[in-house]
Amino acid sequence: FFFFFNPVFNGLNELRTLGARFISSEVGFRKPDPQFFRRIAEHFHCAAEEILFVGDDVENDARGAATAGCRSVLISRQERGSTGQQSEQPWQTVRSLTDILELL
Repeated sequence: FFFFFNPVFNGLNELRTLGARFISSEVGFRKPDPQFFRRIAEHFHCAAEEILFVGDDVENDARGAATAGCRSVLISRQERGSTGQQSEQPWQTVRSLTDILELL
């Protein structure tokens, strides 16, 4: 996964201007450990709620980030269900990385 992530991300011109991207193996803590998300906040010298965390795993990414206090976005490429804020979940859902631009 790690070998494929950066080329895919870098291929999306719209997302190149985002502040940073973090991979758990580079941070030193695995998601959903709150320390992973705290390290990101420390990197930017900001509060967790100022971070928009994007991932494709409900437990490790969406719920983990939301539990740590970050704004959380789940990428779900499944056709069923709706996108946007879902009242029973503390995260938003999008279908692709480019959909994130609408949330910024």
